Amino acid sequence: MIETLYYFLPLLVANSVPVLLRKVDVLNVPVSKKWFGTHKTYRGIVFGILAGILTYTIQFYLFKHDILSGISIINYEQTPLILGLLMPLGGLLGDLIESYVKRRLHIKPGHDWLPYDQYDFVVGSLVLTAPVYIVQGPVLFWSLTAIPLLSYACSKLAVKLHLK
Repeated sequence: MIETLYYFLPLLVANSVPVLLRKVDVLNVPVSKKWFGTHKTYRGIVFGILAGILTYTIQFYLFKHDILSGISIINYEQTPLILGLLMPLGGLLGDLIESYVKRRLHIKPGHDWLPYDQYDFVVGSLVLTAPVYIVQGPVLFWSLTAIPLLSYACSKLAVKLHLK
């Protein structure tokens, strides 16, 4: 399971950054209030993607210097670098699509919509990265079980800590 979490670290970071930067006023403009609500901002998308790319870049560097390569499920030197963009971008697009559906169903921003709130970013990432790398076997299993559960637990913790 640690290999799965390490592989998806750029996605997990990208998904967390919008919450962590919610008080930053830079690009704090909703993408579309009508389509996605007020909680989906350019700030979250831009900084989430940048943080995901930075995380992937660090993973690439660590792999190249044989640090943590034992838990890497991919060879970063042989995998197209575009994966570092597609993973966080897919996750945030998946989250946008889920927000769009929530607004159409009149579910308020921030309200739980189980289990979709936990799967949107994982499925979005899996779909967008599929042309470059297809996750299989135990990694696919853990990505569809452990990551959504971790996301749910972190979301609840963020609410308790008043981060959300």
